[in-house]
Amino acid sequence: MIDLEKESLCRKCEKIQKKVNIFCCAKQQEMVDEDRQEWEIRKEKAAIVREREEDLEPERNRIGGLLCDYYRKQIEDNKERQIKISNQKIQIKDDVAQQKERLENYREEIKKIIEQKGGLRSLVRNYDNTEIKYNTRYKENLSRNILGIYEPGMLEIKQETYEQEVKKSLQENKKRKKNYKIQMKRFIKKKGC
Repeated sequence: MIDLEKESLCRKCEKIQKKVNIFCCAKQQEMVDEDRQEWEIRKEKAAIVREREEDLEPERNRIGGLLCDYYRKQIEDNKERQIKISNQKIQIKDDVAQQKERLENYREEIKKIIEQKGGLRSLVRNYDNTEIKYNTRYKENLSRNILGIYEPGMLEIKQETYEQEVKKSLQENKKRKKNYKIQMKRFIKKKGC
């Protein structure tokens, strides 16, 4: 059951990451296309002005420099956004890896508990057999009290506790993913990505 939830979360995480990457790439391409169209239009306007008024060379050079600076800044802004997105992607991968490691640790703990439970049952059976032999051999009517040597349900309670921790961890992961989505939407709206 945990494996199914783990696989489901991994698939959802991969799908969400893929969609985020696609949307960011599409938005960036759209921005580049718009910038390119704007640049082409301004380039054509500059060519027309150059043909009409040859003596405006210094003004054209100034405008060209401004445009060059503007587009360099746009390119740098896009690079910074890409770096931030890459860092967030790495952080998400690290978080997923940590969650997988915690899940594996919980599985190992559950396995140990199950093994202990089997050993304890064997000890209880041995004790029962010894008790029966003793009662038969010595014609006694000895029996364990209601509480017995081992606390009943102890292993089940521990197992339930670990399962609750796993569920809590998975819920925290879902909440973190939801917060990440909200942050990405805000970032995209804020930066126009």
